[in-house]
Amino acid sequence: MKRCLMLALLALLTACASLLTRDLPQLQIAPAALGQPRTVQQQLQISYPGGGAVMDAVLQMDQDNVEVIASAMGLRMATLDYDGHALKAQTLPAMKVPPQRIMNDLLMVFAPHNVLQQALPQGWVVHDDGNKRTILRGDDPTIDITWDNPDHWQGRAVLVHHQLAYTLTIDSSTVE
Repeated sequence: MKRCLMLALLALLTACASLLTRDLPQLQIAPAALGQPRTVQQQLQISYPGGGAVMDAVLQMDQDNVEVIASAMGLRMATLDYDGHALKAQTLPAMKVPPQRIMNDLLMVFAPHNVLQQALPQGWVVHDDGNKRTILRGDDPTIDITWDNPDHWQGRAVLVHHQLAYTLTIDSSTVE
């Protein structure tokens, strides 16, 4: 029994680590390049084979910083503070998704096309077509993003990560 528990824990840690090692390094995008300062309420819903999670978040962005405070069932799960170069994160141990993965996903959804293309490593390409974005690694479509609103900061965005086998749904509305 003890051995099975250890193997399960090792598999969980390996799965979480692979969300970073098999994918992009932390993207370097200046907050000012994301557009005008804003505060957005979001519901983040992640689904992956065998599970999923839902969190509420507030994203506050100005010219120098992107801050995300995420909570679930009234408990603060993570505080992310990103300045375009470094990500400072405070997370509870129950937080299963690495903070770098969350910030990269948000940047891939909300960064303008040309800004994202410049931030991606060599060999990665962004194609935007109306309400759909495809990010390719070489010739392989790795990530698909769709938006239901021309203002990507409003409404629903859905990111499907084919390589890592998860879907992130983001419902956003501006806080005024």
